[in-house]
Amino acid sequence: MNKKKASKIIDVFQNIEVVIAIILIIIFVVPLIIGFKPYVIKSGSMVPTFKIGDVAYTKKVAFSSLKDGDIIGFRLDDNTTVTHRVKEKHDSYIITKGDANKTEDAKYVYEDDLIGKVYFHVPYVGHFTSALNKTSAKVIVVVIVLVNVGLAILANWLNKREVANLQKNSKSRITM
Repeated sequence: MNKKKASKIIDVFQNIEVVIAIILIIIFVVPLIIGFKPYVIKSGSMVPTFKIGDVAYTKKVAFSSLKDGDIIGFRLDDNTTVTHRVKEKHDSYIITKGDANKTEDAKYVYEDDLIGKVYFHVPYVGHFTSALNKTSAKVIVVVIVLVNVGLAILANWLNKREVANLQKNSKSRITM
């Protein structure tokens, strides 16, 4: 493979990585900056509204502003967050229900349990973020970063070598 072709292939891979990084920043960082908190949907209780692996974005709102039909995120306990629809809003508590569930949730949601109202969601992205929590995925990310650094070094070396060859060839033409 010649140097120009190798350099172009390296450039394509690096451009793909940049596009992926920009997409991930738009999906995860920008919402955080403007006050949204992402939650990965881990059960089918809200199908068809949300599917397993979707990411729902919540934003803190006043408890009093919620109304029947709103979708909210709330703490069920210290380790569990739930995203369900407001079935009935009362002054001091909310009765919720998953769209796919036949019955209302057994536990009421109080103001202290409320995380926020869901404003939008991104399908499937949660599968990616869940996968990144696995050790094997972290190893793959490190390998990709190392390969990218290696490709950048190789591209730089190929470019310097090509410039040196061009300078050498132009000097030899002048002296002949």
